[in-house]
Amino acid sequence: MTAPAGYETLRLAQASTIALPLMIAHQCGQAFRWRKVAILDPHGPMRLEWSLCLRDRVVFLVHDQEAGCLYYRTLAGPKAESHKTFTASWLRDYLNLDKPTSVWYQGWCKRDPIFAKHAKRFAGANILRQDPWECMCAFICSSNNNIPRISQMVHKLCAHFSSPILDYTYPKGTRLCHSLDLNELWKEEADAPTLTYHPFPHPTRLAERDVESRLRALGFGYRAKYLANTAQALCDQARLQIGKPASDEEVNVGVYNYLEQLRALPYYEAREKLLQLSGIGPKVADCILLMSLDQPSSIPVDRHVFQFAERWYHIRSKRYEEVADKLRFIWGENAGWAHSVLFYADLPSFANYMPAGKVDSGAKQPTDAQETAYFPHHGLPVMSRIKQEPDTDPALHASPTKRSRTS
Repeated sequence: MTAPAGYETLRLAQASTIALPLMIAHQCGQAFRWRKVAILDPHGPMRLEWSLCLRDRVVFLVHDQEAGCLYYRTLAGPKAESHKTFTASWLRDYLNLDKPTSVWYQGWCKRDPIFAKHAKRFAGANILRQDPWECMCAFICSSNNNIPRISQMVHKLCAHFSSPILDYTYPKGTRLCHSLDLNELWKEEADAPTLTYHPFPHPTRLAERDVESRLRALGFGYRAKYLANTAQALCDQARLQIGKPASDEEVNVGVYNYLEQLRALPYYEAREKLLQLSGIGPKVADCILLMSLDQPSSIPVDRHVFQFAERWYHIRSKRYEEVADKLRFIWGENAGWAHSVLFYADLPSFANYMPAGKVDSGAKQPTDAQETAYFPHHGLPVMSRIKQEPDTDPALHASPTKRSRTS
């Protein structure tokens, strides 16, 4: 594929692999606002295009895996500042394209045969570097929830609490996509579809007095109070820091700056500050830390992590911190990135997912019938054979998209 007309090219580093759907599709539980369409090009093959509304512009993204590059374009809203290089630098930062992931994967494959078994299928599943405010709100919504409903809530926040910055009409024949399956028979729109793009709402907007009742009316349940209280607490803190009567714009900037400053703190210190906010427990905090606050050792331990920790690593503890610490011991300082590969491997909805890239692990792969775990320094058996039994827990199959990142 060559760059479509009107797109710029963002080349990936040599030997770099990214699995874009595993990073930005809402089914994967990292980001919940990317929208996907299939565009039927009369002069070329069908292409998949992803789009996301930022605070002042909409970014459109196409992945050319064979050429090893991304194609992007930008539509600016009426208040957008003009920076030609903004989108390219934002994409590199947001997609974490400059991390030495191939080196990390090789190291994990050599020290962990379980990881090596699944690495080829899920290579390139980078952890995103998201906006901390949006990431925080999204994972507050995740409490005791499933992915489709989390995505609906995040879109409701945008539609009801922020003004649209633009409408975009796609060519006739464009298909709206709702799945990771590239062979899905997507609905073809009879008319040219128009999508309305809302940015994520500012903190002061969610701190208004009537927000909790409005969110409850929209189906947020008890999460409505969490979102309203957290927004209010952060805005109050920003006003105290400013030290004088401040405009909403100044307060919003203060909240954004405070959350971004958490990136410079040690893991446990940043985590403790998050835990002081309403609706944020250990798992929600670890999601926010991993996906927006530069804490690659953070491991959100949900039911899937408990399951694969016991099945593949003989970690039978049900204590959150103990499971996370033992997995960090296995994978090291970037354990959160490694955990995502095993997380996807445990999801029934990814049972037929095709590999997005290859990793030269340098390690012998375990067979499908048995897993081999070798952790000589961990207090586990030096060499253990784990018979792979079929999943018998009905909860594993009840909701294929379920990802319980509860507080």
